[in-house]
Amino acid sequence: MRKQVMSLNDEFKILTWEYFGEELKRFRETAGLTQQALGDMVYVSASYIAQFESGKRKPQLDVSERLDNVPHTGGVLVRMVKKLVQTSKQFADFFGLMREAEQKATSIHEYENVRLPGVLQTRPYAEAIIRAMHPLSEEQVVTDLVDGRMNRATILEGPARPAYWLVLHETALHTRIGGDDVMRGQLEHVLRLIDLNVIGVQVLPFTEGAVGAMVSPILLLEFADLPSIVYTEGLSSADITDDPRAYRQAEEVYALLRTAALPISASRELIESRAEKYF
Repeated sequence: MRKQVMSLNDEFKILTWEYFGEELKRFRETAGLTQQALGDMVYVSASYIAQFESGKRKPQLDVSERLDNVPHTGGVLVRMVKKLVQTSKQFADFFGLMREAEQKATSIHEYENVRLPGVLQTRPYAEAIIRAMHPLSEEQVVTDLVDGRMNRATILEGPARPAYWLVLHETALHTRIGGDDVMRGQLEHVLRLIDLNVIGVQVLPFTEGAVGAMVSPILLLEFADLPSIVYTEGLSSADITDDPRAYRQAEEVYALLRTAALPISASRELIESRAEKYF
């Protein structure tokens, strides 16, 4: 059995800068300090403390060390900052691995149940999603994330592009992301890629009921000279693995979804119909 390539698990999801801020606020209030008083102790302004507590600003390690002078912290704030920095790197490594895998793939089969997948997203659609996921992030952070999403889409350009097939739950056509103009532009973009034979898309309709309703997104990648890998994600985890048994299981689920989905022509008609409804 092949080993799991990489995983993001619950501990990465739980520990966030927002959680750090909540803990800082709890320690401050337990110590009976105002934001101004704590700021004076660690040589930053009260507004900085407020931004730390809301998760809008990340404290440097030296600041977190001074914050640990607050009674009752026991060094936990420094440990949290170090863990968060490490976790951020692991997230970057994880998604860096995914981007590299997509670029090398000869074929990609994907299932999405709520929204259009990243490689097909227009910039306005991607920006709306990222802003919703990162409501407290600074503008440059949002821009960088959107740029990264747009870079993923370049794998579908040029003669060396992979064969790409998507099974898309009808929910994604009805999930209004970014407003009518954004949705219309997004669906028209998908239609153009279909008409250019860059991608194949089948829609899994609502009428199929339970089929697909309990299935999380799936990404199957095949390569010319490397083992196939599968990426799956759930509510609190995401995994990449080249374990052949895991790949076969995901492949079987994907085959079931594809069998239940509408034919190519009917899928295109449904996408076009939904695009027209966003006028």
